[in-house]
Amino acid sequence: MNSFPLVSIIIPNYNYGRFLAEAIESALNQSYSNIEVIVVDDGSTDHSHEVIARYSDRIVPVLKANGGQASSFNAGFRASRGEIVCFVDADDVLMPNKVERVVEVFRQNPTAQWCFHALRLVDKATEKTLAITRAFPNADEDYSTYCDFRGHMRWGRLPFYIPSTSALCFQRSLLEQIMPLPEVRGAIGTQDDALLRHTSVAAAPGFYLSEQLTIQGIHSGNPTTARHYQPKLTGKEMIAARMIKQKFPDASQFADRIFSRSLSLFWKAELAQKTRPKQREEFKRLIRLYLSECSLLGQLKIFLMAAYQSRPWKREYSHRLVSS
Repeated sequence: MNSFPLVSIIIPNYNYGRFLAEAIESALNQSYSNIEVIVVDDGSTDHSHEVIARYSDRIVPVLKANGGQASSFNAGFRASRGEIVCFVDADDVLMPNKVERVVEVFRQNPTAQWCFHALRLVDKATEKTLAITRAFPNADEDYSTYCDFRGHMRWGRLPFYIPSTSALCFQRSLLEQIMPLPEVRGAIGTQDDALLRHTSVAAAPGFYLSEQLTIQGIHSGNPTTARHYQPKLTGKEMIAARMIKQKFPDASQFADRIFSRSLSLFWKAELAQKTRPKQREEFKRLIRLYLSECSLLGQLKIFLMAAYQSRPWKREYSHRLVSS
C-alpha cells in the first residue's frame, strides 16, 4: 500500500438534507489530509441539492435518479479513485481521526482487506448516547484484532457482529471483487449494505478496531436501527443470503443460517399480522427462489433452523448493542 494513500469517503444521501451538511463537514475536517469526499444523491426531493451545491468545489457530487442504496454505493465507487474506500451514511458523523486510524490499521496489517470499527449511537434530538455497537458476542468486552472468519463462514457460523454502513472501510482491491452490487428493488425495498458486509468477510481477512470512530444518528427517519423486526430489513437479509450463496459457495452454510433467521422473522410477522399483502407476496417469491436452489436435505435443514429460531421462549433482544 502507498505510504500516504488516497482515501475516498462516499456519502450516499436520500432526503437527509437536514443532516447532510454535518456529515460532509465531518468528512472534510479529517486529520488525515489525502482524501476525496464523494456525495451521491439518490434523487432527493428535499433541499439536499442545495446543501451539496454549497460544497461543490470541495467534494465530488454525483446526482442521480432514485435507485436505492445499492445503486448509490455503485455510483459512488465508480466515481472514486481512492486506494481505501469508506462508506458513511448522510445522517452520521465521523470522528476527526477516523481516516487516520483506518490508514494506520491498513499500514500495520498489509494482508487486511477490510477495517470495521465500533459505532456510538446518539439521539439526534437530545444528543444523548444511547448505545455502543458490539462486535464479539462471546467476549465480556470488545477488543481490536486481526480477523479471518472465512473458516467460520464455511461452517455456517460467524462469531462476530458486522457493523452497519458508517463503520465499513475497505481496500479498493477487495471492493473490485464485490462491486457492483446487484440493484434489487421490490415491495420489500432495495438491496443495501447487507451483501457488502457479508461478502467482504467471506472473501478476505480484515481488522476490527474497537474504537468509536463514527457517531450514528438515531432519529425518526431510521426506525430499523436496533429494532428486532422490520419487513424491509428482513427481506434484504434474504436477498443477501442468496447472493452470498451464489458468489461465495464456500459460505453456503452461513447463507442458509441468515436465510433461516429471516424466514423465522417472517413467520412471526405473519402470525402477528404485521406483513402487508404486497410484502407478503414478495417474501413468498424470495422464499421460493432461495429454496429452489437448495437440495431437499438443504431445505429441511433451513426449515428446522427457522423453526428453532421461532421458538416462543427465545429472548428477543439484540446482542449487537451495549447500553451506554
